[in-house]
Amino acid sequence: MASFKKSSIKQKLLAWYLLAIIVPILLIGTISALLSLKIIRTQALTNAESNFNYITKELDAYTNNILNLSQDFLASSTMFDIISLNVPITQQRYTEINDYIRHMLLSNNNVQAVNVIIGDKQWCSSLRKNNIFNYGTVGYNDIAKLASEKNGKPCWYISGVNSDISGIFFARTIRSVYTNDEKGLVIFELSRDTLNDIVTPHNTTSAGYAFILSDKNKYIAGTDKNPLPTFSEYALNNINTQTYGMTQSGGYVIFFQHTSSPPWRILYITDKFSLYRSSYLIIYCVIVLCIISLLLLILFAKYINMSITSPINNLAHIMQDWDEDQTSYIMYNNKSNDEISDLYNEFSRLTKRLNLLINQNYKSEIMLKESKIKMLQSQINPHFMFNTLEAINSMSLIHGVPDISNMITSLADILDQCIGRTDRLITLSEEMHYIDSFIYIYRTRFPGKFAVVKNISEAAASAMLPPLLIQPIIENSLTHGIIPSDRKCTLSITSYIRDNDVYVCISDDGIGIEPDELAELNRKFVSDDSSSEGSIGLINVNKRLKLYYGDEYHISISSKKDEFTSVTLRFCLDNLNSLGDCKINKN
Repeated sequence: MASFKKSSIKQKLLAWYLLAIIVPILLIGTISALLSLKIIRTQALTNAESNFNYITKELDAYTNNILNLSQDFLASSTMFDIISLNVPITQQRYTEINDYIRHMLLSNNNVQAVNVIIGDKQWCSSLRKNNIFNYGTVGYNDIAKLASEKNGKPCWYISGVNSDISGIFFARTIRSVYTNDEKGLVIFELSRDTLNDIVTPHNTTSAGYAFILSDKNKYIAGTDKNPLPTFSEYALNNINTQTYGMTQSGGYVIFFQHTSSPPWRILYITDKFSLYRSSYLIIYCVIVLCIISLLLLILFAKYINMSITSPINNLAHIMQDWDEDQTSYIMYNNKSNDEISDLYNEFSRLTKRLNLLINQNYKSEIMLKESKIKMLQSQINPHFMFNTLEAINSMSLIHGVPDISNMITSLADILDQCIGRTDRLITLSEEMHYIDSFIYIYRTRFPGKFAVVKNISEAAASAMLPPLLIQPIIENSLTHGIIPSDRKCTLSITSYIRDNDVYVCISDDGIGIEPDELAELNRKFVSDDSSSEGSIGLINVNKRLKLYYGDEYHISISSKKDEFTSVTLRFCLDNLNSLGDCKINKN
């Protein structure tokens, strides 16, 4: 900041040009690009979520259809009699079950083959040449083990080596309705064409294309037009560990979602460039605008140098020459009627006027300075007064009179606050220090006459206030309330903070105030009426409160004759602190 202040006008104008033009362009461009990215990303996420919802809905319908087929088959009368009632499997029942399976295959294109095993009986039917798994095959044993672990609930099995899938199977154990004993196994081999039909309509859009993968990341359904890309380890880890989200791999943005039954994954893959094409265009526009702004800045710098900086530098040299040889002759070649021309003309007029005034006022100024010096010399020197008090203090200590030393110290503290300290604010704790010195003097003058009780909260002690704001009230309480009383009294000083206001309450149990006089005082404090012969100190404090903090802040007094008097000051804590900052900055 200091170096900027020392810079030339040309440098400052260029700096402000940068701040006023190029920086806003960069900020607007950056914010626009970020907002664009956010909007596009949100739209892409919304589109992906819509596709997810569609595919998930279709998968739910697909899986529910398979589940209903298996339930209808197991709930048929023939299967119910065999499974739950242990009816023997006759040739007729065998034929009925076989016919039911064939009808189910022909009426539902989601199922390619069915294999039912009950005890030592087996029914197999397929719409393709290769048969479904039979007893003893590796695939059958795996499906049977998986279905048995599910305890009658549906399970899904995918066969194949590595990433190649040879078949998708749905299976569930056959159990008795009454005993829940395992009676056999039903296996459906499912068609992959239906799954491709679910995904394919979403692959024709330019935004992206979808895939269905197994929980082992095996390819189940998708399209041959857009093969499944190879994912990075980071992307695979996100897909495998998170239920739903977005990740990146290479030049692709991948949205993914897991389904619980079957345990598959839905992927929606979008090319990065297609996703952020509009954002890239905005970034390019911002770069072009910055280049144009830099070119304009160069032209602007030349203009500043020719029309502003050079004439001002010339005027500065003329001013320097005038200061050295007191000449008033100024030449300005630029005939334009601009502000710089006005500066030249005004400076020329000013120099002529100054030469005249210097000659006329030289002697009078010297005489005025001499009179001020004599006036200052006639005033009391505060240093002399403090040095004198210090000398008296030293003599009292030398002669063994500590009471006089303490009185002199307290008086010096009070004078130190009063002389030359009205241009700053002090803390309440500092004010209390001076009040303690003032009270000490009164205690010395009137020993045993009164006791002092102070209760200053820690928060209120650090609040800022004008100096000598509380001391006049303390003096008024001692002079008019406690000293005239014929008994020992108590002076109480309390301070606290409530609702962002500081309250200072000075109470005594002295002679009190007459009701009429009390009402008149409170009226004057509220209306700021200074027409009072007495209570000058209170009126002064009340005026200072209103000047510093506004008309709503003033002194309030409550009193009862021969019992007590309580004076309360209220002022705003925020105003105090802000005023304190202002005073400190001025110093």
